[in-house]
Amino acid sequence: MTHVSRKKLAPHTEKVLQEFIKAAFYKLDGSETFKILNTLLSETEIAMLKKRAGIILLLELGYSPEEVAGTIKTTRQTISRFRLQTKLVPEGDKNLLMRKLKLTFAKELTKDFLKNLDLSKRSLLKKITPF
Repeated sequence: MTHVSRKKLAPHTEKVLQEFIKAAFYKLDGSETFKILNTLLSETEIAMLKKRAGIILLLELGYSPEEVAGTIKTTRQTISRFRLQTKLVPEGDKNLLMRKLKLTFAKELTKDFLKNLDLSKRSLLKKITPF
């Protein structure tokens, strides 16, 4: 992420700003979340967040670092470095992210499945319906 300043915030100021961030993201839908992200972050920073979310999900789903690197368009070294970095994150935080990512992933898989099922039904109906 781009550095705004190397100077550390006073603890009280940091706490207040953290509350501002919580308030900004409270009960948002996806499009509202991206509007706020677009306001706060550069395109590069948003792309980085997308890639990080993809890395975490794909590794959790059991893909190899090589497969993840190829899919996310980054290096195996970046995948390894990020995997080590995420080991420092509290488990509860990672679990929350994984629940959200898996829920979204499951919805997309379900949509694809239903589309295919719908096509199968139509072709089945055509085979058994005389008109």
